[in-house]
Amino acid sequence: MAVAFALDTVSVGYRDAPIVSDVTLDIAEGVTCLLGPNGAGKTTLFKSMLGLLPYASGKMRLLDRPLSEWRRKDLAQTMGYVPQAHAALFPFSVLEVVLMGRTPHLASYRSPSGADEDIARQSLDRLGLLGLADRAYTELSGGERQLVLIARALAQKPRILIMDEPTASLDYGNQMRVLDQVRALADDGMTVLLSTHHPDHALRIGDAVALIFNGRLHAHGTPRDVLTADMMRMVYGVDVVIGALPGAASSSIAPRSKEHPNGA
Repeated sequence: MAVAFALDTVSVGYRDAPIVSDVTLDIAEGVTCLLGPNGAGKTTLFKSMLGLLPYASGKMRLLDRPLSEWRRKDLAQTMGYVPQAHAALFPFSVLEVVLMGRTPHLASYRSPSGADEDIARQSLDRLGLLGLADRAYTELSGGERQLVLIARALAQKPRILIMDEPTASLDYGNQMRVLDQVRALADDGMTVLLSTHHPDHALRIGDAVALIFNGRLHAHGTPRDVLTADMMRMVYGVDVVIGALPGAASSSIAPRSKEHPNGA
């Protein structure tokens, strides 16, 4: 698969204090899941990839072109971002929030057109949110807001979508719906990089997994190769059992029971 984003010995952090060092990683088409414990530096790495935070050293290439050569408008048209949290300060309607995703495609001082509104409504509809279009964003639950942020990113029509724990505030049903949508976007040709605290999510939809721990990239490969019981023990400090559930298309991870050494 073609490489969409390449990192070569990249170090990122704040005030000359690297949080993650010497990351060399090729992010190819499909879904790459970034895993690691709290504080591992996943969000900081994302911000540097998006051009929001200068990286300390190394090289980054987006679509085989140095990241430093990209104009902000071109970056915004090429990469979408879904943050893990968003403060709702003004009572914009849901449709207005999603329409903000069209901003990189508008000429200066131009308002969104009817075609832009159609794209925004299609994005809402794809996530089952069209019925909320006229609701105030400030009145939504945390989970609903997160889904709206995903719809906003889809309205942006990016080639690469970076998602920072996109399912963190969602109930189980909406988690599965979002994961299925992510998989569908990748199958349609979009490159998706998402962070998650759930290895099961990577097993469900991931083409590749990158695992960050103690300020370093410890592993990168297929979910089956990276998400081993030994690796989970090293990174998260827990013993797990990895196996296929009856009728499941992918493997699943479960904690190993202390009372039953075989995990029964």
